[in-house]
Amino acid sequence: MGSKPQQQRYMTSAVQMVYRKLGNRAVVGPLLERHYEALFAGNREQNLFRGAYDSFEAAQASAPRSRPVGYDHPEPAKMYRDRFERVFTNDYPMMLWLERALQASGEAPRVFDFGGHVGFARYTFARYLRFPAGLRWQVCDVPAVVAEGEAIAREQGMPGLSFTTDRAQADGADVFFASGSLQYVPTPLAEMLGALRQPPPHLLLNMLSLHPTRSAVTLQSIGTVFCPYAIFQRDAFVQSLAPLGYRLVDSWDNPDKGCTIPFHPEVSVSGYTGLYLSRVAPGAAAA
Repeated sequence: MGSKPQQQRYMTSAVQMVYRKLGNRAVVGPLLERHYEALFAGNREQNLFRGAYDSFEAAQASAPRSRPVGYDHPEPAKMYRDRFERVFTNDYPMMLWLERALQASGEAPRVFDFGGHVGFARYTFARYLRFPAGLRWQVCDVPAVVAEGEAIAREQGMPGLSFTTDRAQADGADVFFASGSLQYVPTPLAEMLGALRQPPPHLLLNMLSLHPTRSAVTLQSIGTVFCPYAIFQRDAFVQSLAPLGYRLVDSWDNPDKGCTIPFHPEVSVSGYTGLYLSRVAPGAAAA
């Protein structure tokens, strides 16, 4: 049957294929949309997307009442436990550039892990990377997730791992690390970083929903909650960081996961993207 992401992709692709063939017919199109709306509202197992909106507020207002909205609830805080057990293919470029950024950052570097849930990356990357002894790894997330992460950290005794709900704590960090989290916040990354007195010199961004020509907001169902979810126009996203001094060093594809929105192929994303941007002199991080 394949993995859950594969099953989800097959299902949504099939819906889109049927819609392209029949969706323009006056009766069948609305029937398909009503069927998908019922599937979306009752979803408990899959990662689904629905609709295309102009804002986070509009996407949130469209959410069915069958689930809460947002990650700040107990059930989402307990998800993704399989990420303690392994790294994934799209993690390897992040590990490569993280190791080089930390080598260029002195004896006690600090990583600000934005939307890092309960700190999965800190636990799993340590199996493959030799972190500096004085490494400080700070996860920023919503209160329910932070509480869960702190409880796990107390059990595991992970040195240097801390949690916060305040994104302003990114000020002065050496690495801004975000994997699959930026699309959940309405504030653009350039605005977040521009508000800091000392923006991190290294940006490691993974699982980004970048579209070649369009931007939009959709609504996601992760099975336990609904979440407004941004799709960024790629060039505009990268260029928005240039006034802060960031240059693009590397990019990579995350083809195993995407954002397929039935009935909205114009803003669907076939595969996610990873980026490494730096404010340091060219070649310094790779020295």
